[in-house]
Amino acid sequence: MQIHLLCFGHLTDYFGAEPRLMEMPDGATVQDLVEELERLEPRASQLAKRCRFALNEEYTSLQALLTPGCTVAALPPMSGG
Repeated sequence: MQIHLLCFGHLTDYFGAEPRLMEMPDGATVQDLVEELERLEPRASQLAKRCRFALNEEYTSLQALLTPGCTVAALPPMSGG
């Protein structure tokens, strides 16, 4: 299935600022997506520990199931004014 990935903050250095289509297997979870992103970009390791994730504009857990066409946002901690 295809899902949409949105990255913010420093994650755009690794995955780009534009929405990205990702191919994930049926039954995949947010955790599976995190593991795939860490595999694609080792410098982005520890994503699950450092980021929050939103599924279709609502904060979610790593165990949440992905659905075809859903949007997952990876939200790193931000600071500044």
